[in-house]
Amino acid sequence: MQKFLRILFLLTLPLSIFCQSKNVAGSWTGYLYQDHKSQSYTISMELTQTANTLSGTIKGVLPTGKYYLFKVDGSISGDSLYLSDASVVDENVSYGTERLCIKRYAGKLNVAGNKTVVEGKWVNIGNRSYGNGRYYDGNFTCFPGVFIIEKTEAALPDPSVSVAQTSPVGSFQNRKIEVQKSLEIFSDSLKLVFYDNGIVDDDTISVFLNKEPIISKQRLTANPLAVSIRLKPGIDNEIIMFAENMGSIPPNTALLIFTDNGQRYEVTIDSDKGKNGTIILRRKTF
Repeated sequence: MQKFLRILFLLTLPLSIFCQSKNVAGSWTGYLYQDHKSQSYTISMELTQTANTLSGTIKGVLPTGKYYLFKVDGSISGDSLYLSDASVVDENVSYGTERLCIKRYAGKLNVAGNKTVVEGKWVNIGNRSYGNGRYYDGNFTCFPGVFIIEKTEAALPDPSVSVAQTSPVGSFQNRKIEVQKSLEIFSDSLKLVFYDNGIVDDDTISVFLNKEPIISKQRLTANPLAVSIRLKPGIDNEIIMFAENMGSIPPNTALLIFTDNGQRYEVTIDSDKGKNGTIILRRKTF
């Protein structure tokens, strides 16, 4: 009987240990290259994981500042990670005959200390592409490429450092208001959408409308951070971004996107420990 139990334990051991998936949930940053590295994008991913199933978003930013945001899904098996573009969420890359490739990624994980790196290749899925607000199948050449992403686990807090020491220097009230853009707007209400502008690096922001908080201590990622607002008539409405931290790549920079009267606006706001980046929205009068 004891021998039988030992054999049963050995048979069930791989199911309890070796079938566990590696944890790849979280924020990833890196680069995507196309056509023998002739074109490159900075990319950032936000992944969630249930067992070995993955979902999330991937944002790519060109050197010109143009960008795309895809929903992705995939899986993890041992050291192998697989992802596929599922749908386009937002983009300003495609125009005319230019299109976005719909991609499939396959990479290998390598863990070194508190850093996990994935390197691999990507290919076009069945000559599928996206442009002008729709998907196309066939009749489009999309050269394959490679990608590399990494995730760094946050170090445990040092118990000898107080909360006051880790708080950002200054406060909303004593940082300089720096107007970085002024726009005339038709609408009396808008939906504002904030993204991290470029590589996701743990930037955290609070946003104020006319000095009243509308977003409080939210992390900028490749996922949209959205809020709806109403504009007061007859005044300069101030959208003020307060940097709760500087992220790993100062300053704290956000991409703000909104649409007014059919026109799309993309505005970059940057804030740091000395200034609050501010956008003025002025209602048009007739």
